[in-house]
Amino acid sequence: MRRRTSVADVMTRDVLTVGPNTPFKRIAQLVAEHNIRSVPMVADGDRVLGLVSVTDLLRKEEYRAEPRPPWYRRLWHGAAADKAGGLLAAELMTSPAVTTKPGALVVEAVRTMAAHQVDRLVVVDAEGRLAGIVSRGDVLRVFLRPDEEIREAVLREIVPYAIWADPHEIDVTVSDGVVDNLRYEYEHAPPTVPSDLDI
Repeated sequence: MRRRTSVADVMTRDVLTVGPNTPFKRIAQLVAEHNIRSVPMVADGDRVLGLVSVTDLLRKEEYRAEPRPPWYRRLWHGAAADKAGGLLAAELMTSPAVTTKPGALVVEAVRTMAAHQVDRLVVVDAEGRLAGIVSRGDVLRVFLRPDEEIREAVLREIVPYAIWADPHEIDVTVSDGVVDNLRYEYEHAPPTVPSDLDI
């Protein structure tokens, strides 16, 4: 059976994290120094409890100049206003984090990002422990592979399962990331397709 690209194939495994008691300033430093948009908050053996994003951090600045009292901000802005007063990761985070599994297909991860309107997903294992981060940029790299790499993938992962033919006798041409020619040179009669096959 052919293997399709999974989240584990493209995700970033070396991920910066914060704990529940990491202060606002330290989180802001990490985000700025490493040019990232969010950091997972973990506890109890790398179990993901939430995500602190740039948006979460900016809530403080957003409500800093609000002239109305805190009770008024909470009444009209709810949790967003509460985050503005947060000092620690546990108070600033968005929870639960939008997650995916390492074995999920890349196309499934893309759908999850679109459904939740996020540009990255926290990757967790079966126990909810952090395994990595997958971003839209990671996903896009799947489509930016060199033509020869795509050609090899087609020959290795698709042709043997989609065509009743010897893969060594098939020629595949890829141009600018698009498979634009798949030719089979028949030495004998072309292979027959079983009449009962649902195609």
